[in-house]
Amino acid sequence: MTATAANTEVLDRLERETCSRCGGGGSYSWCQSHGSRCFKCGGKGEVLTKRGHAANLYLRSLMTVSVASLEPGDVVRVDGMTAGCQMYTCWATVTEVRDEPDNVNGHTVVVVTKDKFGGCEHHKQPTATLQVRFDVEKRREHLAEALKYQAGLTKAGKRRKRRRKA
Repeated sequence: MTATAANTEVLDRLERETCSRCGGGGSYSWCQSHGSRCFKCGGKGEVLTKRGHAANLYLRSLMTVSVASLEPGDVVRVDGMTAGCQMYTCWATVTEVRDEPDNVNGHTVVVVTKDKFGGCEHHKQPTATLQVRFDVEKRREHLAEALKYQAGLTKAGKRRKRRRKA
């Protein structure tokens, strides 16, 4: 299963509703740059509800770790800019994590490799976090926890004050 398929699987299980802009069709108005794809739902026809959005934020927090706890071999989601000034986001393997003692700001350097882009260094604060790709079993555990969290939310995406009757 690819990373995109795994992320789609997670989002499909969180609470969704039909897109109010396009009515579920996935297209709205035409523009030369993007065609007729709906900007609200990205052409999917569905969006996360407030409850689903809050659960998705919680799920993403479960899938992030601090830069200081990274180890070589971990697969993390990194972003950057190519020499042609194009922004990118990809999954890359951590090859080295080191502190910069000479740096006044005390950055931690995370060296990653990706087949498409090669190796690169990312300078992060030691308190920064990165999203980590866990194995399938761990992702299912995180999803179950996020769904449990979602069940404890109101329709507005806030924590329930009283227990919900079964």
